[in-house]
This record gives sequence, C-alpha cells and structure tokens, in this order.
Amino acid sequence: MKTRYRTKTEKVYSSIQNEIMNGTFAPGERLIISHLADQFSVSEIPVREALQRLSLEGYVQLVPHVGAIVSILSEEEIREIFELRIYMEALATQLAVDHLTNFHLENLEKMIESSKEMLTSTDCQFEEYAKHNRKFHEYIYRHCNNSRLYKIIFELWDYSNRYPKIFHTTETLQKSIEEHTEILNALKERDAELAAERTKNHKHKAYKILLDMLKEL
Repeated sequence: MKTRYRTKTEKVYSSIQNEIMNGTFAPGERLIISHLADQFSVSEIPVREALQRLSLEGYVQLVPHVGAIVSILSEEEIREIFELRIYMEALATQLAVDHLTNFHLENLEKMIESSKEMLTSTDCQFEEYAKHNRKFHEYIYRHCNNSRLYKIIFELWDYSNRYPKIFHTTETLQKSIEEHTEILNALKERDAELAAERTKNHKHKAYKILLDMLKEL
C-alpha cells in the first residue's frame, strides 16, 4: 500500500531518512538542497525543514558554510545504540515468554528451518537473511505486551540499518541460526531469564562483529 504523507516536508524527510539508512546517501556525503528539491519535485523549503529534523535526530550534521552532511559513523554512537538494544531486546524476550503460545513457538521454529535453507542454497542470500533475522526477533518482541518498548527497539533497529551489514559470510549466518535456536529452546522451556540472557549474548556478539568490521573500513 502506498504511504500517504500529510505534508511535503514529511515526504522529503522520510525519503532522505530511508536513503541514509539503506546506504544510498553514504556517511560523510554532502546533501545539496537544490539537488534534493529537484529529486523530490518540491521547492527548497520542505527540504530545509526535513534536513533540520534529520539533524535533530542525528542523521545529518548542518555545517556552517558547507550545508548538510550525512553523519559519520562512530564507535561511540554504535556503543550507545547497542547498549540500549542489547538490554531492551533481552527485556522484550523475557516479557514475551508468558505471551508466546505453542502456536507462536511453532512459527518461530519454521522461521529457523526456512533460514537454514538459505544457508544451504548455492547462492547464499545475505540481504534476504538480514530481513529474515529481523522478522524472527520482531515476532518475539511483538508479544512482549509493551508497545512502547517494542516501538523504541525498532526505532533503534532502523537507525542501525545505516551501519555495515553483519551478515556477510556463511559463518555469520550459521552462528546466527545456532543462536536463534538456543533462544527458541529457552522460550520452549518457558525460562524467561535464560531466554533473555541468550538474547543479550546474541546481540552482544553482533555488536562485536560490527565493531570489528568498522575497524577494517
């Protein structure tokens, strides 16, 4: 379904944000207002307003005499994001235990089996697995019975999309699938603390992989 925007500023904001998160606008890239206005078929006013909002949210920096620059990735920023994600996602998993039925657990198991097929295919689909990984966690967190927690987690997750993709080798996929299985087993045992601890470890490993990747850039 086509997204409806209330204003031109909202449309431009959403479009620029998406292009930053998917890497179309790279960290450090200058965003020229006149070019963006042409790209989105609007005047420069909504572009300026959108960039102001993106600046407040940390997606861009407004540099005097230069203009808008896509924010540079930093270890400090990643640390802040993942400190929140690690504990919030562990909490969401813990809270979900009492609300996940056997039917839900069976669906999670099917997701894992489907991800194994990606691993054994001749052309390992890393981008597709990243979507699958999010779907797995999203399914769990959706049942945490805390809509604010759920919303914050995926606002942080969306922001994290602008970082290098951690699923880039068959080994990273294999390890992720193994850890998903461990989380599911804890959920099946209805052990909330164990499920939370395994989620915490799973996310912390992702954080370490990302840091290692950034050091190689």
